Amino acid sequence: MVSGLCDVVSLALAQLGLDDAHIMYVHVSTDVLYGLESQGPVSYYAVVALPLHKFFGVSAPPDNWTHTLQLQDEGSVVVRVDEVKKLCRQVKASSTGAFEALFTTQSNNHIAYQSPAWLTLVAMRDMFVTQYMAVHYLGQARSHLDITQKMKPKSSKFETWPLYNIYRALFAADMIIKGSLLVITFEEGSPELACLREMKDASSAEELAGAYKARALLDSLQTALASCPYKASVTQDDEGTLSTWLTSTRLLLFKQ
Repeated sequence: MVSGLCDVVSLALAQLGLDDAHIMYVHVSTDVLYGLESQGPVSYYAVVALPLHKFFGVSAPPDNWTHTLQLQDEGSVVVRVDEVKKLCRQVKASSTGAFEALFTTQSNNHIAYQSPAWLTLVAMRDMFVTQYMAVHYLGQARSHLDITQKMKPKSSKFETWPLYNIYRALFAADMIIKGSLLVITFEEGSPELACLREMKDASSAEELAGAYKARALLDSLQTALASCPYKASVTQDDEGTLSTWLTSTRLLLFKQ
């Protein structure tokens, strides 16, 4: 087993036919990643690398897997896995999920494992932050606000995406627009974490009020987007750097 890797994740990957040599990164993928207390089943997110020869032939291997383990002590545990090429595509597309992995910090104790190759990518992460990431976060918030506000008052809760997740997306967009370091896990005592906790425990009436405030924040961030100091999107040079890293990583891991 890879040193420091969660036993549960290693077991799930083994059942998918992946051994420790494939593993690049693993983190806890529940609300605790954002600083909240998790009330649901434990889940993990992992990034793996397959050897280059797997991509030869008629059928390409899958680029993502989801596996659920039923454990006697921990109940249901979900492990979601992306092949590293998919992660690179997400980085090039400024996908928010990819950057949650790249900007989660070891100090928060949410990372179960990071390979040396992964740490090399983390060291380059700032070059891939773009205005388009903020657009993605704002788009997530807008679409789910539209859906949930149409559902009210028929539904007693925000069922499609919890309101605290909408705020989390808005806070991330705000950091990018301001040119601040992207923070995934909010520190104890921060106003952002206090807001997320308030929205997570909110009553139906409090959620309605919180939704109107979220809409106002969304509108103000949309206006401020033009002043974002980051480049509009990932450049061709950035893509070249990412492709070089991906190729060298496979060669190094599997000595091909």
